[in-house]
Amino acid sequence: NDITPQILLARLYEKTGRYSLAEQKLGRVLNDFPNDPASYLASARFYLRSNRLDRSHALLTRAYEKGLKNPDILHTLAFVQHKQNKYQAALNSLTEAVDLTPDNQKSLTLLADYYVFLKKYPQARETYEKIIDKWPQLLPVKSKVAELLLVERSYDKALEHIEGILKEDPEYAKGYLLRGIVLREEGKRSRAREDFSVARELDPKSAEGIYYYGLTFLDEEKFNISLSEMLQALEKDPDSTKIRLTLAYIYLKTGKSTAALEELGNILAKEPDNLQARILRAAVYLSEKEFEKALEEYGYILQKNPDQPLVRFRMAEIYRAQGKHDEALKIFRELLTTHPDPLKPLEEIVKIHISRNQHQAALDLCNDFLKKDPGNLQAGLVKAAVYLSQGKYDTAESMLFDLHEDNPESDGPFMMMAGSRMINQDYEAALNIYKRAVEIN
Repeated sequence: NDITPQILLARLYEKTGRYSLAEQKLGRVLNDFPNDPASYLASARFYLRSNRLDRSHALLTRAYEKGLKNPDILHTLAFVQHKQNKYQAALNSLTEAVDLTPDNQKSLTLLADYYVFLKKYPQARETYEKIIDKWPQLLPVKSKVAELLLVERSYDKALEHIEGILKEDPEYAKGYLLRGIVLREEGKRSRAREDFSVARELDPKSAEGIYYYGLTFLDEEKFNISLSEMLQALEKDPDSTKIRLTLAYIYLKTGKSTAALEELGNILAKEPDNLQARILRAAVYLSEKEFEKALEEYGYILQKNPDQPLVRFRMAEIYRAQGKHDEALKIFRELLTTHPDPLKPLEEIVKIHISRNQHQAALDLCNDFLKKDPGNLQAGLVKAAVYLSQGKYDTAESMLFDLHEDNPESDGPFMMMAGSRMINQDYEAALNIYKRAVEIN
């Protein structure tokens, strides 16, 4: 009549590969204990572990409809719904678990963490603060509030919150880690490095302090020191995606393409849809001029995430490098309305037109852009560059002088004007114009 050893027996069958016996035993437990939430949880978790999500979902729903509104039932149901990509349903289940047991720390924590996953940061912070009100000694939860403030780039508030944590416990390693992150974001690398060093001393088993300590050297492009730190961090946490990504980036920057591809392969074997790893692997292929492999990576990304204008821009750049100008132009023209900075595709289209001696087409494109945004300095500079490519130096310089009059704080018009004089070997004039540019910048 005791359910616990019977569930343990079923688990033992499962752990030793006797799956049919485990399923049979769990079925009998459900029949013998139809009103015990543990019987439904045991079977639902068994099906969840074998990825039979529909069966698990059906069992948990049946338990709920029977009136077994147990928080563990709702937690497991939420996890199944999450695995089924039913994110709103999962959130509803976790919210109901909190409503059912408002003083249940686990329910509140799961709800707050799920808000973070959904990027609903204000709701997450509000829920974490409810936990802190009830259990003020929970420093890890206070740390999560600081992390959310960091995500929202509220650095002053984050720092104030972290100082409070460290005042409460001066030996709390995570507090130094978080303060170091804030200082690094503010460009105070030396002070950040000191805090990361303290964090790694206080918690020598953790990879985090070593990782962030190494990042401060990467910021300064001291690749060898950063590499050494990252390898130490990886020893502590071999499953860390961010450490492997950083290692791959260092290998790319130091010309070790094979090592970079190996690290990225390790990541993508476990996380085939990791966007950062795919983009970085494409960059490695580009560095090796393996254009088709890079295009394959970008194609995979767009298949999974079609709304990626920056990836499409990279693809168009590859087509241009391969001399496939028509394919490149098609994408660049589409990007004029979708790229976050439409000037970038404008510049690329103009370069292609100039290479084909289609100067009027380039000018028409610039004029169309300037009609919509008449005061755009960069578009004006692109148009002036077209005149320079035609050898129309007087027209270009007249336009550049007007651009300077309208944008006296920019050195761009003078830099291009000086370049024009250099082409004509008028070095004295070029020198004087460069001096004026230096006065501005």
